[in-house]
Amino acid sequence: MEKAYITSLHKENSSLVKAKVKSEDFAQVYDDYYKRIYNYMRYRLGKRELAEELTSQVFERSFRKLKSYNPEKASFAAWIFAIAHNTVTDFYRARRRKYWVSLEAIWDKVSPEPGPEEVAVKKEEREKILKALSSLEEREREIIAMKFAGGLKNTTIAELMGLTDSNVGVILYRSMKKLQKELKGKGMGS
Repeated sequence: MEKAYITSLHKENSSLVKAKVKSEDFAQVYDDYYKRIYNYMRYRLGKRELAEELTSQVFERSFRKLKSYNPEKASFAAWIFAIAHNTVTDFYRARRRKYWVSLEAIWDKVSPEPGPEEVAVKKEEREKILKALSSLEEREREIIAMKFAGGLKNTTIAELMGLTDSNVGVILYRSMKKLQKELKGKGMGS
C-alpha cells in the first residue's frame, strides 16, 4: 500500500486517475524509503560507505525523474527500486573500468564500529552468509536482496523481475532452503 503522499489509483467508471508525487512531498518519500533502499544497497555492495553514497544517488536520481513516474506502469516502490537496481548496475559497470580511492579520503576516518572481538565475530558470520549467498544464482540473490534488504512484497518483486507472484515465492523458498543447507554446512544454525 502506497503512502498518503501518493494518491492511490481509483477506478472511476473504468478510467484510471493518474497518481502523482509532488516535489514538496519528496522529504516524506525520503523518510519512508531511505532505510529500505539503504538496506538493499548494503546487501548488494557489502560496504557501508558505498551503500550510503549510492543510496544518496538513488534519491537524487528519483527526485530528478519524479515527473516521469507513471503509476499506471508500476507502483512507486517498484519505480524507486528499479532506480536503485540501475544505480548498482551502473556502479559495477563503472567499477570494471576503474576504482580509485584517495588516501586523503580515508586517512582521518575513525571506525564507529564496536570493539574488535565483536567485529571479528560479526565479520566471520557475515562472511559465511555472503559466501552462502554467492553460491546462489544472480537472480536468486537479487530477489533475496529485494525481499529482505528492500522490504519489497512478492508482487512488487515480480513486477520488477518480470515474473509471476507465485514464481517469486517459489524462488524465494528454494533459495532460502539452499542458504539454510549451505549455512548448516558452515556450522551456523538455521
